[in-house]
Amino acid sequence: MFYSNESQVQTPEYSTRENVLKRVRTAIERIGVGRPTKSVIMVGRRGVEKIALLSLLFDEMEHHVQCAFPHALELRSLPSILATALHLALLRMSGKDAAKPFAIRGLRALAGFSRTMNAKFCGP
Repeated sequence: MFYSNESQVQTPEYSTRENVLKRVRTAIERIGVGRPTKSVIMVGRRGVEKIALLSLLFDEMEHHVQCAFPHALELRSLPSILATALHLALLRMSGKDAAKPFAIRGLRALAGFSRTMNAKFCGP
């Protein structure tokens, strides 16, 4: 899916902000009940507010599901960036009684991944 905030014409390859929000909300609702869903990939020119849209979705969905929003910094490796974001999400999950065993299992798996990839947990 391509996103353009300037798009006036609805075509299959271009979507408006509202369409992207609706598709992501639907996907997250389907995941929440254990049903399969399609991924949403946003591609667009520089300056069309892709990151702003992701931030909005993150803030909106944070109350319903655990979200990881990795920030890419130039001096850090991809495994390190992913490990940090997943670590924070799993720590938030471990605070909920229903999710605690799964979060602990996930933290153990992440520790193994981090050792293998030599990733370090760094603050955001």
